[in-house]
Amino acid sequence: MSLVTWSSTDNGRNGIVLSNENMTVEIPNDATIIRATKGKISGKWYYETKYYNPPNSAIMWGCAGVCTKKAPLFSNSAGGRHYDWQYCRCYSGPNGYLHPTGIEYGDNFVSGDIVGIALDLDNGILEFFKNGVSQGIAFTDLKIMEGELFPYLGSMRAEHGFKATANFGITPFQYEIPEGYLPYDIENAAWFNHNKYLLKKDNKILTIESDALVETILQEPLTKLDFEELGFNGLDFLLDKDLSNMELLINPPAETVVSTINVRAIPMPQLIIPAGDIILKMLDKIYNFTIYSNKNSAGDIRIIFSIDEGANWLTYNLDTGEFEEIDITKIKEVKEKGIYPDIFNSIGTKWNEVILNSKIRFAYYLEIEYINDISEVNKLEIEMDIHGRWKKARHGQDYHYKYDNEHLYVSFFKDGSYKINYQG
Repeated sequence: MSLVTWSSTDNGRNGIVLSNENMTVEIPNDATIIRATKGKISGKWYYETKYYNPPNSAIMWGCAGVCTKKAPLFSNSAGGRHYDWQYCRCYSGPNGYLHPTGIEYGDNFVSGDIVGIALDLDNGILEFFKNGVSQGIAFTDLKIMEGELFPYLGSMRAEHGFKATANFGITPFQYEIPEGYLPYDIENAAWFNHNKYLLKKDNKILTIESDALVETILQEPLTKLDFEELGFNGLDFLLDKDLSNMELLINPPAETVVSTINVRAIPMPQLIIPAGDIILKMLDKIYNFTIYSNKNSAGDIRIIFSIDEGANWLTYNLDTGEFEEIDITKIKEVKEKGIYPDIFNSIGTKWNEVILNSKIRFAYYLEIEYINDISEVNKLEIEMDIHGRWKKARHGQDYHYKYDNEHLYVSFFKDGSYKINYQG
């Protein structure tokens, strides 16, 4: 991308000297001005200019501000002065006045001072900073100025000139950029890291305008400038919006910057379906299943189950006390008829009526309505009897015993059920 600089052609040329890759300009007198190479019509932009007095003057006779393309490049009887009201808005170095209004505004600035310019074209506001300190809102009428607005410099006295170096954003600014503003030359501000967002749905690019989602004319592949001009800041607006089938697009960060985005979002209701069964080997009797879950506020949990490897699904009807079939493809039906955790934990031995082939799988419906809601399943336990063969315990490995004339003492080293045969 070409850099924004002072223009080598869009100036009065009456003794103007450019150097430092056209970032530094010497203006000899007020017969001429110079504009930057790029203007803007929207957005919030910031840049800085450092001023130097000429050797023969103790006063900084320059002025800084913005102007349209119609501003005269030099003073003459036909074109008028460069700060004619309909074309320019500027801050005067010698006395801190504003032009064209002629009102007292801020501190004067001298050699070595840095003037920051905050240009809010979205709201028509211009604000100046001196060495990082705001001098207050200078103008609120920029929207009446026709066409693009350009950074510009001009001198206030015919007998005195000045020298100034601009930083449009190619390097970090001397002072902190005002909140919500971007470097004027954002395309070349590789040091500046921030995120702006767009949304994509059905190959259409959406943004936020006036608290509403609106379709843009943008097409992929998107550029950094697309994000800067039409992207939106922050994600709070999206918290209560239906973002089904939408993609969140983030402007590409500079290669040398690691960009991190932390997102808190409300997911759509989820149905968690297992891939396999719980196998209940050597099952004799079920006493109960117990689900350990956690939910608060508008958090919601339902449970359904299958005993035929997921081919069909069942729920429990508390009113009838019977198990019933349910359509797992209809998520609203699962929410309406699924088993609440408390009811699930109270089914007890009735599980033995339905679990006939010693296997079962459970699916869980989870939903939250607000960002701080909780809906989670932590653990499932089963209390049951199993059957199997008795195995002879080994003395010294599984148990140890001792006895006296009246008692037999047996210690078991492993959990389980034991039978003791004793002949006295």
